[in-house]
Amino acid sequence: MLLVSSTAPLGTALGLLLFGIVGASTGSTVTPWLVYAALMVPVVVMLTTIPDRGVRTDRRPRLTIGVPPGARRVFVAFLTPVMFSVAVSCAFCLSLAPDLVGSAGGSTSPAVGGAAAAGIMTVSFAAQMVTRRVEMMERLGLIAVGSAVAGCVALATPLGAHLVGLAAALLLIGVSFGLGFRAVLVIGERSSTASSRAATIAACVVVQYVGAGAGPLVMGRLADATSVTVSLLVIAATGVLAMSSAAWYVLSTRRVTADRRAAASTAAS
Repeated sequence: MLLVSSTAPLGTALGLLLFGIVGASTGSTVTPWLVYAALMVPVVVMLTTIPDRGVRTDRRPRLTIGVPPGARRVFVAFLTPVMFSVAVSCAFCLSLAPDLVGSAGGSTSPAVGGAAAAGIMTVSFAAQMVTRRVEMMERLGLIAVGSAVAGCVALATPLGAHLVGLAAALLLIGVSFGLGFRAVLVIGERSSTASSRAATIAACVVVQYVGAGAGPLVMGRLADATSVTVSLLVIAATGVLAMSSAAWYVLSTRRVTADRRAAASTAAS
């Protein structure tokens, strides 16, 4: 699971850095996309030509997306709020990073903007690599949403107009996505049975893509109508609601667990 959750931010970071350099060296926004298309050709060929060494059956495998009854409570109260919150904040800040760095540092180079965005995802990758203790995942999910809220608030204040403050805010955003993505996948896997695990993880990834896709679109429209500051504060407010839901789930689960242990201890005595 660590390999799955850490590959995405690392690949994103390398892509942002590479295509920022390509855009800066060519002076074109079209060339990076052409380079990306060319790099994808061997990947597609490889995926379509690798032989299937799995167990062959007469039934065609079917990908399902859903949450089993036993995991619906954690999915609604914890997994969805955490994943959506960190995805929206990270995606929106990634789209803002080049302009924010340009305003704070005076550079409009695509390479600098790409490096700033790549830095967010590199921090996300590093945050996942240092979180190995599975029993801490609920706590890390709360820390992730709190980091997203703090990062967005910092960007919305004059602190985000200076390079040091901007770097600290983007660092928090990177940490939030790394910890949140890792925590959601681990808890989703742990909350499902072996037969429903893939469907639960797929549902969590769908929430991530909805947040990363629709979030910046809606917040971008809001920024056009009002200001970027308002959009950042709205994202922060959404994060507070997400953190409240996740904290309620954690506390209620711990209370139920403690009650069960007390009942078992009483019955044993």
